[in-house]
Amino acid sequence: KKQYANTVKDLSRGTISDSDISFEISLLPEDKYENGFNTTDNALTFEHIEGYRRAAIKVSSLLFENTNWRRSVTSNSCANNTEFQSSSNCFQLLRDNYFERVHRRTLSSSERTQMNQFFAEFEPLGTWPALQKMSEVYLQSPDFLFHLEIRGTDSGSDSIQIDAFAVANRLSYLAWNTMPDNRLFDFA
Repeated sequence: KKQYANTVKDLSRGTISDSDISFEISLLPEDKYENGFNTTDNALTFEHIEGYRRAAIKVSSLLFENTNWRRSVTSNSCANNTEFQSSSNCFQLLRDNYFERVHRRTLSSSERTQMNQFFAEFEPLGTWPALQKMSEVYLQSPDFLFHLEIRGTDSGSDSIQIDAFAVANRLSYLAWNTMPDNRLFDFA
């Protein structure tokens, strides 16, 4: 709950406050601590899923309807541009400055291609509404909600060597209860 709230506030670059999302955050599962570590309950209920869905819709709406936020993740000319293609510089800026941050790692070329296809599906809604819908989906995906460390290299035993982004995420959430800042993300 706290990590979700902190992370979406960081993604907002200061445009979302606690009061903006307090109702939606209240619908999320309570934080549980075991042996000093924040854990996720073993069972998510329908209410939890609905809470994450509502939070994703609210956060995405607050972000994508805010020209100042759009300018901060793209550029002045892109923020007011109502039509651009997935191959455009504006889309690439948004992908690199927002959607990669949602994933808390760089995207592979196949993921970038998949994102372009996803954008094309929503594009009839209009550029910014399509991007807002994409954000809603990503903000309730397991990759965003949970710290999945499935990327790494097989060490030949029962474990894998996690990549630099997983290490950066572990450090950041342990120390600050939020996603890595730009400096730690760039370092990874």
